[in-house]
Amino acid sequence: MLFFDCLSFWQRNQATQQTVTASNESVPASSAAVERVFSHGGIIVQPHRSRMSDKMLSHVVFLKCNCD
Repeated sequence: MLFFDCLSFWQRNQATQQTVTASNESVPASSAAVERVFSHGGIIVQPHRSRMSDKMLSHVVFLKCNCD
């Protein structure tokens, strides 16, 4: 019974299913970009910058990663 309910749901919402599938296909296959951002954060946060606020760190990392 549950199988048929799921099947009828996806048949009724076929356009939504295609949109969800298309948006999931655009996800990058690698986490290299995220690791690069964390690496920059680790380089920026040093003991002499320990009082930097999280908002300031976010801005500095953003600028560092998007300076090109």
